[in-house]
Amino acid sequence: MLIADELMQAHNSNQEITTLLEEQLEPLIQQVVASFEMAGLAIGIVRGDEVVYAKGFGVKHLETREPVTPTSLFHLASVSKPFVATAIMQLAEQWRGRACPGKHRSSTPTQSKGSSCSGSSQKAG
Repeated sequence: MLIADELMQAHNSNQEITTLLEEQLEPLIQQVVASFEMAGLAIGIVRGDEVVYAKGFGVKHLETREPVTPTSLFHLASVSKPFVATAIMQLAEQWRGRACPGKHRSSTPTQSKGSSCSGSSQKAG
């Protein structure tokens, strides 16, 4: 997809990315909203620590016609569980890397209580 190829270029500034998204992604999103008869949706894209794109499309509620904004809240119910689980696992992996600098993940899923990074690699002697 053309949008993804252009966005993946590391030399693009955040403003260039925002402009590309406004020019190429917005018409596509508007087409998807219309073709699937969606009430609305919001999109946020982050690069590093900066939000480079945030926009709402459509309406929050068909009766009130209140527009979706970048800060609109949506009820996700069970859809959010995989996102939360993934975030927890990523945080656990980051913590594990900090707790055991220079160590790779253990091949065993759990370690016994009391084991430490330095204790697990000591030679018997």
